[in-house]
Amino acid sequence: MTDHQILYIHGFASRVDANHPKYAALTKLGEVSAIAPDYERGRPYVEQLIHQTINTRGTTLLVGTSMGGWLAARAASQHGIPFVALNPCLQPHITLAQLGGSTAGQRRARQIASYDDFSLDAKGLVIVELGDALLDSRDTAQRLADHYPVIMLEGGSHQFEQLDLMVSHVATFLHTPNS
Repeated sequence: MTDHQILYIHGFASRVDANHPKYAALTKLGEVSAIAPDYERGRPYVEQLIHQTINTRGTTLLVGTSMGGWLAARAASQHGIPFVALNPCLQPHITLAQLGGSTAGQRRARQIASYDDFSLDAKGLVIVELGDALLDSRDTAQRLADHYPVIMLEGGSHQFEQLDLMVSHVATFLHTPNS
């Protein structure tokens, strides 16, 4: 185990679960805590929550799946810490609008529109599973390859299943200077 303080960020409509397999896998790299932001509350709320959480917990690595990957990249850019995005959402204002949700009407549309595109100026690693049925992993890899190292894994799903490979790639990323 290393001394990393890892913050795992869940995606849209997810929840924190103490028995989540990603937490167990990530403990091989450090201490793990998790948050599940309510993305329907909009970007200002979500950004305030993530900044508070990072500062309170002394986070040294952000890991997120889907919308959590989007938020990890954004927060990493603003805090100068590395991130790992698993099957990240690149354009939440488009993807969330297609998913629907519990809040109706103009307020929800305004909140979703508050999300901009994926941050391209942080230290990060992107890992996608080609079996993701929600987001186009090949498109994600192509669009991010000029900005971040991108690893494409065969199979899997949107929730990201290949946890041992993920941990191996994250460990390599963390031990590579200037990655």
